[in-house]
Amino acid sequence: MASITLPQIAPGSPTATVVRWLKQPGDSFAKGDMIVELEVESALVHIEAASEGTLSKLLAEPNQTIAVGDALATIESDAAAPVEVTKPALPGASEKPAVSDSNSSGDSSNVLPIVMPQAGNTMEEGTVLSWNVAEGDQIEVGQIICEIETDKATMEYESPEAGRIARFVAQIDE
Repeated sequence: MASITLPQIAPGSPTATVVRWLKQPGDSFAKGDMIVELEVESALVHIEAASEGTLSKLLAEPNQTIAVGDALATIESDAAAPVEVTKPALPGASEKPAVSDSNSSGDSSNVLPIVMPQAGNTMEEGTVLSWNVAEGDQIEVGQIICEIETDKATMEYESPEAGRIARFVAQIDE
């Protein structure tokens, strides 16, 4: 039996808060599956499985803040390194919807977050000015789904995936 521990996600961030579990005790997972969503300062990060296994027990519940090195859950896995951390979202990236596979039947394992793109090497944040889609809309690859403003330009953002807009994580202040 191995455990998933909170890795150092961002420099100077000694803690993270569990947002939600994407797998539940008894669920199997494959390499690359997202297991848990965490919040670090103003960014959302996902812990991904580095190998296959089964989630045994949750040790940190949603809304619980834990320190780097603390155990999040126990798993059954043959691998020594059970998790990887996906790249944190950029500050301001919480204003995004999640895209789910059009064949999804409410299964959260098919949900893909749409993250704020980095337009150029110096871009640190962006603001979503308007959405061209609504929750529940079907979208296609290349469809313009929103308009983003950075410190240098306003640009249209094209969907990198086809699917259905599952839900907006945060609304735009009008």
